Amino acid sequence: MKEYSQKEIQQLFKERKPIPKELVTQAQKADLIDVIEKQGDVVIHVSDKYAKLAEHDSFVIDKQNNSFFWNSQDLKGNPINYLRSVHDYSFRSAIKELTLNDEYKTAEVNVDKEQEPFVFRPDELSEDTSVAKDYLVNQRGINEDLVDTLIDKKLIQQDHNNNVVFLWAKNKEVVGMDKQGTQPDKRFKQVVKNSDEKQGFNITNGRPENLYVFESSIDLLSHVSMYNPPNARLVSMTGLKPQTYYHAIGQIYEETKQPPKNVVFAVDSDVGGESFMLEHINNKIEHRESDRTVQNFVASPRHQNFEQLGEPSDLKSWHQVKDFNDILTNIQSHDVKMQYQPVVLDKDTYFDTIDYQSKYERVLDKLSKEATNSKDISSWKIAKSIAQEQYPQKNSKEKSEAKQKSPSGLEVNDIL
Repeated sequence: MKEYSQKEIQQLFKERKPIPKELVTQAQKADLIDVIEKQGDVVIHVSDKYAKLAEHDSFVIDKQNNSFFWNSQDLKGNPINYLRSVHDYSFRSAIKELTLNDEYKTAEVNVDKEQEPFVFRPDELSEDTSVAKDYLVNQRGINEDLVDTLIDKKLIQQDHNNNVVFLWAKNKEVVGMDKQGTQPDKRFKQVVKNSDEKQGFNITNGRPENLYVFESSIDLLSHVSMYNPPNARLVSMTGLKPQTYYHAIGQIYEETKQPPKNVVFAVDSDVGGESFMLEHINNKIEHRESDRTVQNFVASPRHQNFEQLGEPSDLKSWHQVKDFNDILTNIQSHDVKMQYQPVVLDKDTYFDTIDYQSKYERVLDKLSKEATNSKDISSWKIAKSIAQEQYPQKNSKEKSEAKQKSPSGLEVNDIL
C-alpha cells in the first residue's frame, strides 16, 4: 500500500484533490491515545487493554485495536471518528490533521488478550490512613464515624502516595479498587489494573431489598453521611457502567433469591447522568417465581428540596448542584446536615416533574426527521437528546477555550 510523504499530502490538500483510500488508511493508523492527548483530552488508563476519557466516563478506548466506543453517544470508531465526533472536525480536516501532523505516533494493533485476574497486594497499601481520613472528613465533608467504621473494616485505606483507596468487596474478597487523590491542586482518579469491571465500591445496610447506584465512591459516602437508607445496598459504578448496575441486581438475587424491590438512581445531575438514568429507568425487571417487578426511583441531586437546607456555603445557588457531595459540602449547619431527608421520586412522578412525555415526543419527532437508519433513533439517542434539553452544554469552541484556561496542575495518572 502506498505511503504518502508529507510533501505529497501538502500538495494534495493544496490542490483540493479527492482523498485517496490509501491516505484514509494512513490516517487510521495514528495512535488514538496519542491523538486524544495532543487534542488536550485527559486519558485515564483502566487496564493494559482499556482506557477512558476523564471528561466522558462512557468513552472507552480499546488500546489493542486502536479504536473507541462511546456508549453515551452510541458511537464507535478510529482516530478519524474521534476527531469528528468529539472535536467537530470535518472528514477532510480530520484526515489532514492525522496525516499532515507528523507528531502523531503510529499505532501497533495487537491481538486481543484475555484480561488477567485482579491480584490484591496489601503491601501496596499503607498502615497509616491519616491523610485519607483528613481528606474525606475535612475536604469532602464525609461523616467521621462512617469513615472510621470503613477504615476499621479495611474498605477504605491509603496507599504509599497518600491516595484514598476504596476496596471493592465481593463475598469478603477484594476484587478491585479505585483511588482518589488527596491533593487539592492535582486531579487524580484511578481504577486499579484488572479490577472486576462489573463490581464497584459498595456498602450494605441490613438486608439488600433496595439498590442505590452512584457514579463515584465519594457520591455514595456523601449520601450515606446525610442519609443511610435501611435494608439497602449502595454501589458505586465508578462512572456510568450499566454492567455494574445489572450485576448488582443479579448479585442481590444470588444472595437473597429475590431481586431488589426498588432501584434508586442517584447519579449526577448532568447530561451523562441524566442520559444513563433515562435509558435504564424504563427497564422492566420481573421475577416470575416471586411475582415481583423491580420498581425504579430517582434521587437526582438537583431535584432535592433545598428549602430545608438554607443557603449554600460555596455555590452561588443550589441550581449549580451536580452531585451529592456538592450538597453535603454546601450545607452550613451541622444539625441540618444530620436531619437531611433526601427526596426520592418514583419514576412516574419524576417524569411529570421534567415534563418527560412532551420532551419525548418532541425529540422523537426531531430524530425521526433527521434519521437515515434505525440507529439514529435508538433509546440512547432519545435519552441523550432529552438530557441535553435539561442540561444545555457548552459548544466545542467554549470547551476548547475552557481547557486552555484550565490550571496546569490538572493531572490524571496512569494505572499502576
